[in-house]
Amino acid sequence: MQIKRGDTIIEVIFSIAIFGLVSIVTLNIMQRAMMAGQLALEASLTRQAMDSQAEAIRFLSAKNKNRTKDDFFANRNEVQKYILKSSEFKKIIKMEEMTKMNDDTGVMECSVPDDDKKAFVIDVYDNNLPVKSGAGVIKNATVYPRLVHKGSEEDGNLIGTTGAFIESQGLYVQAIKVDDGVGDKYSAIDYYIKACWQTPASPQPVTLATIVRLYDK
Repeated sequence: MQIKRGDTIIEVIFSIAIFGLVSIVTLNIMQRAMMAGQLALEASLTRQAMDSQAEAIRFLSAKNKNRTKDDFFANRNEVQKYILKSSEFKKIIKMEEMTKMNDDTGVMECSVPDDDKKAFVIDVYDNNLPVKSGAGVIKNATVYPRLVHKGSEEDGNLIGTTGAFIESQGLYVQAIKVDDGVGDKYSAIDYYIKACWQTPASPQPVTLATIVRLYDK
């Protein structure tokens, strides 16, 4: 009678080690794919919020004599008080200034613009005073850059999309006149739309920015 030889302990350990290595590599690839998908989703939602600000700025700045005072966004000149002069260009926040080092934790995080930067956002659901600015209006994003509104009491949600404006998280606009070199006159206004947020998909804050130029003439 022939005795069959079984696997030795070394062969078993070697098989388990290979299986463990393959599992770790597979899980790492899956985790990276999930993080990339999450970052892509957050970036897409952020770009939608930025595009919404750009469209609102174009609408507010449009010169249409057929509009009456009772039309939507009647107080369209409200944005004028937040436009910086050409000589105040240093107040425009640069890309590298959108993040800062936290001295306590040693970690990079998004920075909130000071009041003198005249940063603002436009709430498209407020017909009377759509331009929001001042202390407590712009805060760091808890999830991704967005405008936060009061939710419905019926479903218990604290955050909604069309209720009363609460704050802007990680999203703001700065505007400055473009000097045409003739006295105090200007030919256009540049609107800097910026977003910054922390994401699990990246150890560093993610920043996005775009510029909308509207000519005065």
